[in-house]
Amino acid sequence: MPAWAGVRAGHWPWLLAGVFLLALLPRVWWVRHWILPPYGDQSSLERFAANVAQGLYYGTHGAYWPPAFIFLAGFVERFLGTGHSFLAVRTVDAVLGAATAVLAADIGRRLTDSRAVGVLAGVLWALYRPGIYYTDAFLSVTLGTLTFLAVIDALLWF
Repeated sequence: MPAWAGVRAGHWPWLLAGVFLLALLPRVWWVRHWILPPYGDQSSLERFAANVAQGLYYGTHGAYWPPAFIFLAGFVERFLGTGHSFLAVRTVDAVLGAATAVLAADIGRRLTDSRAVGVLAGVLWALYRPGIYYTDAFLSVTLGTLTFLAVIDALLWF
């Protein structure tokens, strides 16, 4: 293995922290500077999450949506509410997107037994533009991807 590809085991947590920060910075910047108005199905997601924030835990708007994101958004809105901009929800989504990059790094490491490949996978996911874009879109994409990669990582660990 070339010297540049060797990553010591003790450095791995720091590299994961670096991947997390590299993924978090563009997502938070995007959320703070380019807040998109609701369009398409997002308005029904927002109304359903607002119902959850008010204690109505059944779907009066868009009951066909996956419930995990709606209940997460409703919980965040209830306790860290920011009105109709849902800035708190989008910021939490940015943190979840950054955690997804860390999972991508860990999956890359587990699949190839190479920490360098893991870091590369995490960096690629951290800078993956659709992943950054959908952080602000108020959709369940980020949470669904996080859950999917967490299951894959757990299966590889097992």
